[in-house]
Amino acid sequence: MLREELKIKKQKAFTLIELLIVIAIIGILATLIIANLSQARARARDSQRKAQLQQIATALQLYFDVKNDYPASMSSSMNTLTTYFLCSESGFSTSCTGTKYAEFTPPVGGSNQNYSYTHTTTPAGAPDFKIYTKLETIDKYFVCTSDGCKEQNSP
Repeated sequence: MLREELKIKKQKAFTLIELLIVIAIIGILATLIIANLSQARARARDSQRKAQLQQIATALQLYFDVKNDYPASMSSSMNTLTTYFLCSESGFSTSCTGTKYAEFTPPVGGSNQNYSYTHTTTPAGAPDFKIYTKLETIDKYFVCTSDGCKEQNSP
């Protein structure tokens, strides 16, 4: 009778190897899920950057319609965690004077994804602008000018 009880107990339990295999599989799956989540977050930040730059480009066109010029170039890039404004009297700044055309905060994440803005001129001498950022998920820049926005290899 004692032998029968031992056989029953042995058949109901998992072996240490089976448990280790299950734990290893769960660990591998968790690693894959976490890696995919970080990639999805980076893609979402890139989408947010693109959308913001397109909105800023539209606001710059509105600014141009009123002022017949674009704001002066910024001496430094627009950093994350700072709210910026595009206003009729102060141009790009962290405070607004006059009519507000845009308000935005560059998304946090990655490295060197600040926004850069410069006042330029076309080959014909007409005023123009360039606002751009480096994308996080691919090795390209997203650049907006008065001709539109697109991905480029360099700003």
